[in-house]
Formats: sequence, structure tokens, C-alpha cells
Amino acid sequence: MVTATKRFSKQDRLTNRKAIQKLFNEGNAFKKFPYRVFYLSVKKTNELFCNKVVFSVPKKHIRSAVQRNKIKRLCREVYRLNKHLLSDTFDAEFVFLIGFVYTDNCSAISYPYFNKAMVGALQYVKQIDPK
Repeated sequence: MVTATKRFSKQDRLTNRKAIQKLFNEGNAFKKFPYRVFYLSVKKTNELFCNKVVFSVPKKHIRSAVQRNKIKRLCREVYRLNKHLLSDTFDAEFVFLIGFVYTDNCSAISYPYFNKAMVGALQYVKQIDPK
């Protein structure tokens, strides 16, 4: 499986505008501080054959572009190291589109802070029935 490796490749990124719109408009959401996590299960297709993820840090919460980019880099790294929690649990017919929106106002960040929240969020998504 492609997502079993510890890489965050182009295949793992959600870049299609229509898919992102569909995720935020039709998907379900839950709060796992400091994230608001959106998720949507979709049937596998040629374009969607593995779980895809997108990260967002609103300018409303973090004004500095440098800090926003640092937070996004750290979120991607934490996801990359923990995505194995999702890889072996999903039905072969479905994949998940996942969106992480950073909701904290604090720009003082640390790896353990994000890691704990990411593991909790991925474990929650893992328990969801994709149908």
C-alpha cells in the first residue's frame, strides 16, 4: 500500500479544489484541540486510491506567514509519522479525505503538543465506519 511508507508524497495530499470543497461542505467534523478535523469517506477511484489530507492555518488566528508555514510544516511532519495508524484499518472500497484546520491562537508550538492531538484525531477517524 502506498500510504504504508513514512513519506508524505504528492499522492497523500488533497489538492483537487472540487474534492476540498466537497470535504468542507459535505464532510463531518469534530474538534480535537488544536485542530478542527473534517473527514469524508468516498469510494476509491483512479484519482482517489489512498487517504488524502489537507492542512489549513487561518490568517485570522496566526497573522505571521512565517508562523503559519511553520505550523503547517509541523502538522505535515506529525501526520507523516503517524499515518500508519490509518493505513491498515480502512475498507478496500473506501478512502478518507481529511482536513485539519488549526484553531488555536497561540503561535508558541512544540512537537509533543501537535503529536498528541494528531494521534487522538487519527484514532478517532480510524473508528469511523466508512460506509
